[in-house]
Amino acid sequence: MSAYDVVIIGGGPAGSASALYLRRRGLSVCILEKRIFPRETLCGEFLSREVTDSLKDLGLFGDFLEMGPNAISSLHVHSDDGLAASADLGFTGYGMKRGSFDLFLLQQAAKRSVTVVQPAEVKDVARDGVRFVIRYEDAQGSHDVGARHVLGAYGKQNILDKRLHRRLPATPTHFNGVKFHIDRSLCPGADPRSIHIF
Repeated sequence: MSAYDVVIIGGGPAGSASALYLRRRGLSVCILEKRIFPRETLCGEFLSREVTDSLKDLGLFGDFLEMGPNAISSLHVHSDDGLAASADLGFTGYGMKRGSFDLFLLQQAAKRSVTVVQPAEVKDVARDGVRFVIRYEDAQGSHDVGARHVLGAYGKQNILDKRLHRRLPATPTHFNGVKFHIDRSLCPGADPRSIHIF
């Protein structure tokens, strides 16, 4: 059975960034990701100043810019009755498809000797003395991996939480989100450095 200092469940931005910081500290890290990337997910796809600061801290900002993200410096909010409010952000954020950003971070983690296993669905996490044993399934069957620490980076209300009998807030928000991309040619005159929320 392979063993690591840290096993991270989930290879999205939180999991991959955590892996990059842990590797920088000299720890051995394995990411277990359920899906093959790139995979799309409902997300605003806006990368704030805090995200770009982290990319700079990790030495990835130049590589990120080479991917051609859309620079965003202003916000426009439109109400149902036609009213609008606008503001400069005071910094430059970036827009990028979530699938592309996730894949970028996961590949950067792999380049820095993070072991990435995907697709790998975690079925159980159990303590075995001073370490954890994480059981996952892939196309070849069931496997165990050991770790001193386990980090869950898989979002809210994952099926794994139900298996582990973790009680997390289950109150629904009653909010719905819809995301779509519009080709710039369909919006003549629109400022490409702004984000619009309707």
